[in-house]
Amino acid sequence: MSTVFTVPIERPFPAGILIPPHADIRWQGDAPGDPVIAPGAWYPYREGISTRVLTVGWSDSALEVTLPAASAPEDLDLALRILRAAAHHAGGDVDTEYGTLPPGDLTDVYNEEWALHQLGRSVSMVAHLSERSGGVISLPGPTRDVKLGPRSLPELDHGDERTRGRRLLELMRRVLWPDPRYDPAGVFEASKDDEKFTFAVLLSERACLMPAVDRILVRDSADSVLQLPRAALDRLPIEHTRLDDGHDLVESTPAATWPEVVAAARELVVPQPSTG
Repeated sequence: MSTVFTVPIERPFPAGILIPPHADIRWQGDAPGDPVIAPGAWYPYREGISTRVLTVGWSDSALEVTLPAASAPEDLDLALRILRAAAHHAGGDVDTEYGTLPPGDLTDVYNEEWALHQLGRSVSMVAHLSERSGGVISLPGPTRDVKLGPRSLPELDHGDERTRGRRLLELMRRVLWPDPRYDPAGVFEASKDDEKFTFAVLLSERACLMPAVDRILVRDSADSVLQLPRAALDRLPIEHTRLDDGHDLVESTPAATWPEVVAAARELVVPQPSTG
């Protein structure tokens, strides 16, 4: 459900065409060099705002801008600003799914209402895929993947498309851009007995965003660590808020009550294979 726009434009052209005047513009990977003189692809987004990352590519005398499914209205605006700048520089129009449009006419079709409609359609699409697979669907975002599945979709998939779209937008931003007082817990990879798994460490006196991992590690003593299934977080005496089907905001636990967490964790450890 990505939407692709194309503008014929010859190289070289100024990189400023690809960089609208927003102080919060960031790039996954390198920013474009100035001027743009060789084919390439760039991945802009807006910090604290975007739900998806645009793909902006130049090759064969054409600039192509791809707006992924479940993009925020501000992501659409970013794409349109780039397209208008490129079209004005080249003195041409923009090729869209609805035909060729003058740059000044883009917002007649591609506006906030259209963006919310697409977000609502994304909810329906993801719900269908999740139901068929019986699992969780990942939507890659600027900071992490948003996980949608049996826990979160029932809260999203009702009402009209605009309503569904607004709910999805709010959920994605809670996952991608949480309150900065929550420290994102790092994701680590490990293997044991030919089994590979990911894990994150749960610490006392730290409010964190707990990511979508296979296991949670809790320190039992100075030289002992408990491995818990990720789902065990719901059974620990820790205050936390579910964000989607893979992320939780975990509140800080005072050191004085941390032994209670450790005691509960001991009852929930991942079973270890027997060596007999």
